[in-house]
Amino acid sequence: MKKLIVSNWISLDGFISGPHGELDWILGDGRLAEYETELMRQVDTTLFGRKTYEQLSQYWSLVPNNPQAIDWEKPYAQMINAAHHVAVSHDLAAAGWGRSTIWRDLDRKRVEELKGGPGKAILMFGSASIVQELAALGLVDEFHLLVHPVLLVGGTRLFDQLEPRVKLQRLSVEPFESGIVKTVYRPA
Repeated sequence: MKKLIVSNWISLDGFISGPHGELDWILGDGRLAEYETELMRQVDTTLFGRKTYEQLSQYWSLVPNNPQAIDWEKPYAQMINAAHHVAVSHDLAAAGWGRSTIWRDLDRKRVEELKGGPGKAILMFGSASIVQELAALGLVDEFHLLVHPVLLVGGTRLFDQLEPRVKLQRLSVEPFESGIVKTVYRPA
């Protein structure tokens, strides 16, 4: 069975974006780029909400032809652009990023079928409400939280409406030079 991995950059106070959706607090460092590339090598399917899908598709689809792209971005772009993308959205009109599928809602059976199919892992970025739904349904196999040394004091919380409580077991912790701490959990 394919593993469903949730990976999110998160502030120390639990936000994945600022009050106006800003991401200017995210630290970039060599180890973060290595981690993202290592993770993407394990994946052949991505899962997003509409906003994250639109943001990532607009950025990564342009990287292969961008002469200003950072060295690590081109191989990463090749992997993420080649993945099967699933966008969960009630109102996304079209999904033109490579091999993309739109799901109008998140359905347990459909996610289980995706996890039961052949191939590598499924990766979920951003999309707090979908992460919470998946966690509540017990469908997340690992949470990779990249905790940044910043307090945002407002914005989008990753786990704001999660019910019921989900107990976790820590698998690993790795501090990065930038101050980011990567912690990997699985449901206990």
